[in-house]
Amino acid sequence: MSEPISLTAALASFAELWSPRIVTRVNDYDVRIAKVRGEHKPSSASGASILMVEPSGTLTVGDRHEDVPGHVDATTGHAL
Repeated sequence: MSEPISLTAALASFAELWSPRIVTRVNDYDVRIAKVRGEHKPSSASGASILMVEPSGTLTVGDRHEDVPGHVDATTGHAL
C-alpha cells in the first residue's frame, strides 16, 4: 500500500493555473489536481482548486481543441 498524499502539500508544490498535475493512478485512471481562475469552464473569479478523476491519457481540453484559450495547458497531465 502506498503512503497517503496530502492534497494541500501537492497543491502548494506548483503555481501554474490550468495545468493539471497527476497525483496518482488508480487502475487505468489518473487522479489529477489543478488550480483554476477566470472565465474558462469551470469559472472562478478568486481562484479555486479542483480534483479530477479521468481515464489515463485524456487531454485536459477534451475534444474541443479549436476552442482552447491560450492560458489553458492542453496536456494529459504533468507528474506531480
